[in-house]
Amino acid sequence: MLYINDITNSSSILHFILFADDTNLFYCNKSMEELNRILNDDLQSVVAWINANNLTLNIDKTNVIVFKSINKSNPTISVEINGNIINILHNTKFLRGLSRCEWNVHVSNISKKVSKNIGILYKLRYKLPTAVLLTSDNSLLLPYFSYCAIVWACCYHSRLASLIVLQKRAVRIVSNISGPAHTSPLFRNNNILKITDINNMPVALFMFKYYNSLLPPLFDSFFALNVDVHSYFTRSSQMFHIPSVMLSKKISK
Repeated sequence: MLYINDITNSSSILHFILFADDTNLFYCNKSMEELNRILNDDLQSVVAWINANNLTLNIDKTNVIVFKSINKSNPTISVEINGNIINILHNTKFLRGLSRCEWNVHVSNISKKVSKNIGILYKLRYKLPTAVLLTSDNSLLLPYFSYCAIVWACCYHSRLASLIVLQKRAVRIVSNISGPAHTSPLFRNNNILKITDINNMPVALFMFKYYNSLLPPLFDSFFALNVDVHSYFTRSSQMFHIPSVMLSKKISK
């Protein structure tokens, strides 16, 4: 990590996010043509830094992802490094998460991994006591449910349906219950949080820290109180105002 720390000095335009040997470069421009030109030009400076430090860029593991408005057409962009055209992906991993605003692919990937681990629990259900099965459940499933849940688990409830079904299957296995038994008592008796609760907990903790000014200064102006937004009193005046977000734009003829 120390060896590549100064890679951020190779460009004054690109924004770098470094994590171990995983380097991510970001650039924003309203014009796709300008974005394409500046990105390709500035990448040459990054490549020069890589060559000067006797490093080798793995082209096969280098990808491009374009963040754009949903109603915009697919971008025409071509990124080239040392004569190699870099693959443009719709989804790409970023610290085990997915750099994508639509989380259906991410949820699908989690579902596949969780399903395999539930198969392990199923095989062990008659060989291990409940306490050990609970520990195994926390080890095999909880990390997938909780990692970055504050980001991806806020998506549509319907997109979480597959994970909800899998978690219910797991709690029945841990409780040694077969058939379509009602799972709410099983979650409660085993002190297991449901998917929605796993998501609500970090959100509540984040907002508590925000309200009490316990977060870094970067978050200082993220929210406003309703009392500061509305000119009239509301019962929720001390609650945070959530600004509306326009997901689509109407085109006037």
